Amino acid sequence: MAHEQQTMTNEELRATRQNLGLPVEWCAERVGGVSARSWKYWEAGREGKATPIPADVQARMRSLAVAIPAALRQDLSAAVPCVACGQRGKDCLCRFG
Repeated sequence: MAHEQQTMTNEELRATRQNLGLPVEWCAERVGGVSARSWKYWEAGREGKATPIPADVQARMRSLAVAIPAALRQDLSAAVPCVACGQRGKDCLCRFG
């Protein structure tokens, strides 16, 4: 049986974008391929009602929510020495133990 993703709510879309520190305009253009106004409707709903968020947009935002923190961790691991062994990035074997 395939695992179905739960539908992202308007509030979850906004919270995900804000938590990642991404501006509305960036997400509208690069994630949704829409105007900033349309993105704002997806986040806030329209006339007090939830606005459906396209499934591909939900999937892209979920991917970004994983990819951006992972990229930041990777960059930090290369820059900051391990407190246990003093090695940096790929030279550190502590995380594989």
